Formats: sequence, C-alpha cells, structure tokens
Amino acid sequence: MFRMQSAIPILAIGGLLGLPCLLDAQEEGQPQTTHGSWVGGGDVIVVVPNSRRVVSAFSADTGTWGSIELNVPLAPKSDVIVGQKMAFFETEDCIYAFSAKRAIWDKLPIPEDAVASVRFYSDHIIQVQMAGSLFLYSINSRQWTGRSLATGQDTPVESTGQITK
Repeated sequence: MFRMQSAIPILAIGGLLGLPCLLDAQEEGQPQTTHGSWVGGGDVIVVVPNSRRVVSAFSADTGTWGSIELNVPLAPKSDVIVGQKMAFFETEDCIYAFSAKRAIWDKLPIPEDAVASVRFYSDHIIQVQMAGSLFLYSINSRQWTGRSLATGQDTPVESTGQITK
C-alpha cells in the first residue's frame, strides 16, 4: 500500500489533467524521514534522497540516470518541477535543468541580487528571465544559452554543461 505525502515538495506537471501535484510515494506506516521523495512526469522520474545533497533523474528516452551533487543540501521547501520531457529546480544561487532526451543536468548561475523568473515555456523548453536577459534550456540542449533582451546579442552563461554523474 502506498499513500501520497511529501517530505520535500515536488511538483509534477503534465499529468492527466496537466495540473501541478505534490507527490511522494511512501510506504504506509513508515516515518517520513525513512524515505526520500520521488515524482514522475511523462518521460522523467526525479528522486531526492533525505540527504538532499543529490538530485537524480531517470530518462525514459535513454534508459539512464543523470545525477547532480549539490554543495549545499536542497532546502526542504524547494520544489522540483517535472514536465513531460524535462525537470528543473532552483537553489539560492543556481537553476538546474534536466533533459530526458540527453539525460543530462546543467546549471545556470544566478548573479547576486538578481531575481530569476523560471517556467516551462513548453514541454521542450525551460525559460528563465533575469538581469535583462532571457535564458533557455531545451530537450536538445547541452547547456544553457542566453540573449540580452535589450540588444538581442548573446549573453555569456557561466554554465558548466553536462554535469551528469
């Protein structure tokens, strides 16, 4: 038997009705601290263990896992947003994105004092608007890319590209 409950908020987008849901499968009667959290959406399943120092995503497209180790544990109130082909989450200083097609994570640094607006543009693109630029990560991306909204020129991204373990 499983019950739906969440120790770490994780949102699944693109479900049956396309509505955000808080999901975490956990065995009935087990204390919440015994298990981490997981959520599936379309072709992606994301796992966040109790340590919150690793976030792993499984890609149905490649049949492989992509994991990222964090220097600081993911905050308990952080949301991992999962769509049909992609997932993302935000920390104090970065936005991490995962592509099911490539089974890789990449991070977009957030400059100090910048405010980032993050959303799925479609099932295939994650869009971030911050510091006068638009940053995109798609299912085909190997790393984040950016354009200045004022000039239309490339915005340099201090992205590491392909940080999957």
